[in-house]
Amino acid sequence: EDITQTKLEQQSAELNEVFAKRISIVINEKDEEINKMIKESEENALKKFNDMEELKNNEIKELLNRVNIAEKNLANVEERYEVKLKEGIDAVTLKMTTEKENEIQKIKTHSQSLVDAANADREEFL
Repeated sequence: EDITQTKLEQQSAELNEVFAKRISIVINEKDEEINKMIKESEENALKKFNDMEELKNNEIKELLNRVNIAEKNLANVEERYEVKLKEGIDAVTLKMTTEKENEIQKIKTHSQSLVDAANADREEFL
């Protein structure tokens, strides 16, 4: 039994050594692949950076053109807004004035009916 145990331990150690070697080989291969990928990525990144820089410059020019157009449009919108705002204020003012006048008229009518009722009660009482 001790011999079997010793053999098993020896086989286990040999297997561990084989696995360790294989893992080391795989790690080295992966390291090489990763280093190659890193180098390619760096080259691609530099090319993309240069392309993006050119694109950014073109976009900036386009944005400046848009800003100029937007500023012109904004001036037109501001004029129209001021006209619409004045029209809206006038409409709201007219509506509120009309509503208040209607309320005042209702209050006057109600007050008059109360006065008439009070006069009628007073005449009955007298």
